[in-house]
Amino acid sequence: MNRKNSSYEIVYNPMAELQRQLHSLFDNFLGEMPSRTPQLPQLHVTENENAILVTAEVPGISQENLEIHLENKTLILKGERKRETEEKEGTWHRVERSFGSFKRAISLSSEVDASKVEAVYKDGVLHISLPRLEQNNSTKRISIRNS
Repeated sequence: MNRKNSSYEIVYNPMAELQRQLHSLFDNFLGEMPSRTPQLPQLHVTENENAILVTAEVPGISQENLEIHLENKTLILKGERKRETEEKEGTWHRVERSFGSFKRAISLSSEVDASKVEAVYKDGVLHISLPRLEQNNSTKRISIRNS
């Protein structure tokens, strides 16, 4: 079933609804189970005529536990969310936070100037600016010699 709105379209996905209901059933029956898989950071990748801009949500990860690499036209973001010391006393009612290492590889739409890449980390959000490699679009006449 599709319902249309003037600004967006809502698509009903019966499999996603079934999955949501199964998760709810198991959560109610067994209690919430801790995630063993670390969550990947949520990303926004945008571009303008001068640069590709990547914003990654990395709350709870210190700047020292983040790495950024540029390999050809691929940006690699690695990090680790370390587990805080667990208290052995008391009863845990809910465990939803995930811990561990992650690695994201983002394919870039064009070549970037690696020497001008900048990254800023503030309030759990990493902002990466990847300036495009300047293309020499000037026209040059090439003379033809006689052999």
